[in-house]
Amino acid sequence: MKGSVLTGRTLFLLGATALLVAAAVLNFSQRSSHQAPPTDGVAWIDTADGVLAKSVEPGSAAARAGIISGDRLHAISPNGQPCPPAGPACEPIGNATRLQI
Repeated sequence: MKGSVLTGRTLFLLGATALLVAAAVLNFSQRSSHQAPPTDGVAWIDTADGVLAKSVEPGSAAARAGIISGDRLHAISPNGQPCPPAGPACEPIGNATRLQI
């Protein structure tokens, strides 16, 4: 007659399975309550002319700042002040993938 079904290996596998199921349930609950990060309301695209605003959501931060579709982005100022495209304190923008939300 064989020994007990609940050997050490079986208990280890049951415990590992229970941990994986608990992790999956936790992951699912976090994903279901996840909110998208805030956005400035503008979709930037790369073109031959540089980085352009493809579309601007009405009432968004970008719309309140006066950005309209077709605007070109040259550089970003770290202090929020206007800057010339070649200003030393400004960060030039080469492509849309360098932009952060």
